[in-house]
Amino acid sequence: MRIEMENCNNIESGEINIIEGALNIKYALNGTGKSTIAKAIDAFVHGDSAKIKELVPFKYMADIENNMPTVRGIEGIRKIAVFNEDYINQYVFQENELIKNSFEIFVKTQD
Repeated sequence: MRIEMENCNNIESGEINIIEGALNIKYALNGTGKSTIAKAIDAFVHGDSAKIKELVPFKYMADIENNMPTVRGIEGIRKIAVFNEDYINQYVFQENELIKNSFEIFVKTQD
C-alpha cells in the first residue's frame, strides 16, 4: 500500500510503502519525519481534525485553510496501532511497575 502525504510538519510531500496486515517498522535518524508520518496516518485514519490541524507546517500558519495536511492511500485502513512514546508511557513504564500487570505476565502461572 502506497501512502502519500503533503504539508505534514516538515514533510512538504512524500510517500511511504506499508505492507498490509503486517508489522511495519520504520527506522531512520532523529528528525527525519518518522513520528510525523505515524501521527499523520493515525490522525487521518481516526478523522481527528484537531490532530490534523496540529500537523500544519509553521510556515503556513498564516494561511492554514489553503495548506491543510493531506494523506492519501489510507482509505482501506480502519484500525491502526502506533508503538510510540505515548504507548511506552501508558503500558510499559508504570510508577511502581516496569510493565502494567507485570505479576500477571511474569509470575502468575496456571499452577
